[in-house]
Amino acid sequence: MTYFATNRSHVNPLAALDGRLGLRVSQAGSIWAVGAHFTLHNDPALVILPTGSGKTAVMTLIPYMLAAERALVVTPSTLVRDQVDREFRTLSVAKATGAAERDLEPPRVNRVAHRITTTETWESMREYDVVVGLPNCLSPAISGVAAPPEDLFDLVIIDEAHHAAAATWASLLLAFPLARRVLLTATPFRHDTRRVPGTTVYEYPLSKAIADGIYQT
Repeated sequence: MTYFATNRSHVNPLAALDGRLGLRVSQAGSIWAVGAHFTLHNDPALVILPTGSGKTAVMTLIPYMLAAERALVVTPSTLVRDQVDREFRTLSVAKATGAAERDLEPPRVNRVAHRITTTETWESMREYDVVVGLPNCLSPAISGVAAPPEDLFDLVIIDEAHHAAAATWASLLLAFPLARRVLLTATPFRHDTRRVPGTTVYEYPLSKAIADGIYQT
């Protein structure tokens, strides 16, 4: 079995830490909602979470919930890419909150820092469990980026998904037609007021985030 399928039993987003829910309610709810969605549907699952509510942990744990063979995570900036890369390599939040067992071995991660210009480079990623990168390095809509094999990923996670309709982002979703697609965003609408594609499976309102004390220091 693949890494995520083998280790999904060692991850529980609803696990309690010291008698209370370890992950935030919004994080646990998002993960379970995505899992439920793909028991019935194949269209993209849209998760709406306010900025600062912990999307990195959500992106880290979704591949376990879905027992993914290989996941591609697309981020809008190098800062977010590096945060996601670091969390997958350490599982620090998942372990600190009790959502993952302390001795769980992290997945093999490839942080893409340059454009993928050959099919051979794409093929070399089959040895990893997770690939994390930016659209300008991954998208076949970018000049010089090679078209990836369609079967390379069975899960594609898009952060800041209000960009998903842009050509560079959309081509990534189209490049892997058999993959389950998860879109995360703080707003379901783009700047041109068009709605982000996909079915909304979980929406955590800003008002509830404030009431739950997420932004308290």
